[in-house]
Amino acid sequence: MNITLEPEVFRVRLGGIETTDEIVSNLGFPANELITQENFPIQPHAAIEEVEIQIVDPNRNFREEEGLVILAEVKLERPTYEHGIRFSQQHGRIMTSSNKKPFVLFLHEAWKDPEGVSRILCLFRSPDRRWLHLDCLSIGFFDTCVLAGVLPCKRSSRI
Repeated sequence: MNITLEPEVFRVRLGGIETTDEIVSNLGFPANELITQENFPIQPHAAIEEVEIQIVDPNRNFREEEGLVILAEVKLERPTYEHGIRFSQQHGRIMTSSNKKPFVLFLHEAWKDPEGVSRILCLFRSPDRRWLHLDCLSIGFFDTCVLAGVLPCKRSSRI
């Protein structure tokens, strides 16, 4: 398997007093209208935990199951939707060396939309546009996508 590890590791703070609706409304770039507190609840709490999220480039088309295997092979944990929302909040405007790969996927447990379609968070980033949207799991992912995984050694770091 040809996996390219990107050198980018991002520290992401989880927790705080903001809800999903507040975070999304303050992103500074558009988000899918279904990314709401009702659908992706983030419970406000004062404790803040810091995690590290690493970008992995599979370098090929892949499906959900393959993406999870890729994350496991490089010893990264599966992210949650909170990882995706907080990453977008804190690092959504940053370009990485994978800027030719504009889609950062968060393979969290899928959310079913009103039509019953399984969806995950995806941050689209290009030099001139950002968008937090929902990607459909059933169609798979193209080689323009990179994966976000959580480094396990930093998971319990408190600020």
